[in-house]
Amino acid sequence: MTNHAALLAIVDQEVTSRIEDPHPERLVEALHLRAALAADARPLPPVAAATLRRVLDEEGALSALAAAEAREAAAAQLRSA
Repeated sequence: MTNHAALLAIVDQEVTSRIEDPHPERLVEALHLRAALAADARPLPPVAAATLRRVLDEEGALSALAAAEAREAAAAQLRSA
């Protein structure tokens, strides 16, 4: 998967997660970002760039949290063994 395809997949997840969000502006921002990425806009419009940074920050935070939980689970398993 290319970086561009990976970004599109992440943004698609963001769009899906925002469909029932109580803040419709987040869905609009995600849809604008999706359109800009699909059009391969360079540079990204400022709002799309800010949305991408936020989405990637959230994605990174979720990945870090999952890794920390996995390490904790592994440590707990070692302690109980």
